[in-house]
Amino acid sequence: MVDYIQIAWQGLVSGFAYALIGLALVMVYKTARILNFAAGTMAGISGFLAHWWAAENDMPFALAIIFALIMTAVGTYVIERLTVRPLIKLGDFLPIVIMTLGVEELLANVSLLWWGGSAQRYRVPGDIDRINWIIGDFRLNAWHVVVAGTTFATLSIVGYVINQTELGLGMKAFAEDQDAAKLMGVKESTVSIWTWVLSALVGGVTGIVYAPVLFLQQDYMNIIFIKGFVAAILGGFLSLSGGVAGGLLLGELEAFTIKWAPREFAAALPVVIVFIVLLIRPHGLFTREKGHERV
Repeated sequence: MVDYIQIAWQGLVSGFAYALIGLALVMVYKTARILNFAAGTMAGISGFLAHWWAAENDMPFALAIIFALIMTAVGTYVIERLTVRPLIKLGDFLPIVIMTLGVEELLANVSLLWWGGSAQRYRVPGDIDRINWIIGDFRLNAWHVVVAGTTFATLSIVGYVINQTELGLGMKAFAEDQDAAKLMGVKESTVSIWTWVLSALVGGVTGIVYAPVLFLQQDYMNIIFIKGFVAAILGGFLSLSGGVAGGLLLGELEAFTIKWAPREFAAALPVVIVFIVLLIRPHGLFTREKGHERV
């Protein structure tokens, strides 16, 4: 029984990352119908900045995180204004997708030139990531608890912004009907930029808290981005809660598959899931077919 609980907990730890990246992707897509393929690299740069400032420049870890998130917000603002905003006016989906791919390549190469391609591991203050609590036969890593707490805090903040602020109201309006939202006086440019910034901050938090779990290297967030994309597909790309639920479900499926199935099948699990979902429910597991889910 303890083995199942341990596996389920490991699945949750992975699922938290997939859920947050899935949420970041769905936020932008649901509001502006844009797929941001640069989300993984942007999240990875946030993690690099925080841990690099803390380890190499002796900056307090909390301050390094704040600076990294500020840089993420500013960088996202510039990217949206210079690359995405001019293309949105054209009303064509494909050029925007290609642009996000180009931004991803640019950021990946800048990251490679700045930090190099070798894998690095930065420790968090107090070596929290090395602390383990043993409860009977159950092993609990202290940093995994931090990851869980950070995930719930992030989801709570996003939920508050969406449900209790004018930005959230604008996001809901654009998700339902962009033309009607514009007629009601909702500014498309304002909603777009802050949706992108909020999405990038969610990704940045993910990159920071998962950096101690993974080896820091140029593409360390790419696999999480891919699985976050799968999570968004499971959720249907039209439900924020669906993207989160899809990430948690994928994490659990992955954990139990790795334990009981051949390694080759475990590696192919995300592709298998996408294939099955697109065949059976192309609109996703957590979105109604008409696509009128509320945010």
